[in-house]
Amino acid sequence: MDDGRAQRRLVDVGKRNGLRAEVVTGLALGDTVIIHPSEKVDDGVRVVPR
Repeated sequence: MDDGRAQRRLVDVGKRNGLRAEVVTGLALGDTVIIHPSEKVDDGVRVVPR
């Protein structure tokens, strides 16, 4: 998210298992991530954290 809007980012994923994935690049410390977005969430759409 950036300023209350969804923002698509490319990330590189490292190690992963069925529950967790390591993001190697593409995010900064403190970034908010939308883990399970619906089909309504797209780049630039206003979102509200729950």
